[in-house]
Amino acid sequence: MVANLPYYIATNIILKALADPKCKNILVMVQLEVAEKFCAHEGDKVFGALSIITQSAGEAQLIVKVPPRAFEPQPKIDSAVFLIQKHSDRFNKDFEDMLRVAFTQPRKTLMKNLCSVYEKTILQEAFLKLNLTQTIRPHQVCTLDYHQLYKLTRSLDGTRESGNKK
Repeated sequence: MVANLPYYIATNIILKALADPKCKNILVMVQLEVAEKFCAHEGDKVFGALSIITQSAGEAQLIVKVPPRAFEPQPKIDSAVFLIQKHSDRFNKDFEDMLRVAFTQPRKTLMKNLCSVYEKTILQEAFLKLNLTQTIRPHQVCTLDYHQLYKLTRSLDGTRESGNKK
C-alpha cells in the first residue's frame, strides 16, 4: 500500500492493512505523531500498542519528516513518511485487546492496568516467570515480552478465552 492517508483515519487504515494478507508492505504519509507511534521502540516515550502491533507484523522505519511548508496551503502540523515491511500476516484480536488494556493509562504500572481484566495472581505468576517487576510501566516492556505475557496469562488460566475476568 502506498498512500498519503487522511490523517483522521490513518491509524485505522494502517491497522487494516497490517491485518490484510494481500498487503505486503506499507509506505504512507501521515501526521508525524502517528508515524512516530508506529515506529517507536521499547523505552521510547511514544512506544505503545501501535508500536507492538507493528513490530509483531514486521519492521517500521521513519523515512522522512515533511514540514508544513512542503504543502500549499500549509497545515498546522508536521507530517512524515514511514515504511512497514511486513513479515507476518498473523493478527490476533485478543492480543490486540490485551495491548489496549495495557496502555489505557500509560503512566500507571502495567500490573495495575492489566488487573482490570486479568486475575492479579495470574499476572503475578506471569510477571515472575518473565522477570518483570510489578512497578514496570507499559512502555518499558518489549514486544517479545508482551507476546510471552499474553501466552502465559492464557496458559495460567486456560478456562478464559477472551481475556475477561470471570
